[in-house]
Amino acid sequence: MDYTGPDGQRRNWDNKPPSLIIINSDFEKVGEVDLPVNTIYTRMYFTHNGKLYLSLNHPDNNPSEDEMVFVGFKPEKL
Repeated sequence: MDYTGPDGQRRNWDNKPPSLIIINSDFEKVGEVDLPVNTIYTRMYFTHNGKLYLSLNHPDNNPSEDEMVFVGFKPEKL
């Protein structure tokens, strides 16, 4: 999916600055976390035991073709 970036240039979804939007049980936005650019590949994720696992295999991060690397995030109440 293409979009127009802040500089007015057309960009690919892979290069859009990623973030996680946190919602409550009523689907109301209660928070947002910016993620590192060109590191997290938001097309590859899964959940397990209350954690959200995001891929570090972003195409611009020179991923290995032999392994998939994920980092786990666990929400905490503030």
